[in-house]
Amino acid sequence: MSNPQGYPKILFSAYDKFMLPLGGKRVPTPYRRNETGSFQKIGSQFQGKSSPEILTETTKRLAKEQNFNLGKASVEEIREFMKKNKLGIDCSGFVYRMLNHLVEKLGLGNLEKAAGFPHVGRTNIAKMTSDGFSVPVTDLSKAQPGDIIRLNSEGDILHGVIILQNSGGIITYAHSSNETNPSGVHQDKTVSNQLPPDLSYFSYNINKGDGIRRLKILA
Repeated sequence: MSNPQGYPKILFSAYDKFMLPLGGKRVPTPYRRNETGSFQKIGSQFQGKSSPEILTETTKRLAKEQNFNLGKASVEEIREFMKKNKLGIDCSGFVYRMLNHLVEKLGLGNLEKAAGFPHVGRTNIAKMTSDGFSVPVTDLSKAQPGDIIRLNSEGDILHGVIILQNSGGIITYAHSSNETNPSGVHQDKTVSNQLPPDLSYFSYNINKGDGIRRLKILA
């Protein structure tokens, strides 16, 4: 296995792709959770799991079709346009694509072929952090880049956060959420063993199943 000290560079590069190049600006990918029922929009790019490349191209196409000037619009106006058109990524889609990029850059293949993961569209945080695909890490101070912080086991929907770097007792992480400010894809920092205000919306109860998980392929 490659030295985890090399992981941050790969992960920060993957994160940077979610700052979408639209209208001459860097637009943080908004949050998008898939809908169910008769109002669900058809197309994989609208399901909260798409790659940043597909999200970028789809936004450009829809902007042209709807006469929305990306060049004149502000970053927040572009994000609102994307939300209106159901474009963005949810927490599991973001974590999956970040880890898939890491695994590919390490020469291990991809999550489907190398680790037996289902397609991104059929993978959630519960599956990614299950015993079949990951192992527990005892606490945040022992976390390494690429580890997943599993949150909200007391709620209806789990939330996942990916660690980008753990250096000098400071953990840099990233996630996509609709419950934080800013919303969508963003990064923040925390001191080892302390969850920051950015994550205060989510429960963190180790006895309920929350905690740090490391993919077996990276263990």
